[in-house]
Amino acid sequence: AIFTTLCIVATGRWRAIYNNGFFSGFTEHTVFTASLQVALGFTIMWILKYADAVQKSVAACLRGPTLLLMSPAFTATKAGWSTLA
Repeated sequence: AIFTTLCIVATGRWRAIYNNGFFSGFTEHTVFTASLQVALGFTIMWILKYADAVQKSVAACLRGPTLLLMSPAFTATKAGWSTLA
């Protein structure tokens, strides 16, 4: 995160991010998917703090499929369960 911040400051792109916002140009679906990733990341972090090694591995492995299965339920797209197959 520090390296990315330094690169943004060094190239002068921070003005565009400051004026337009970080997610400018993205759809609400993209922002929602990023928010789901953050929420699942915090959930995994909490599990890693309090769980044993087996539960940690299971939780880390199920993060991607859980996000994949949850996202069509929360977004208003025509993608259904057949899209996942």
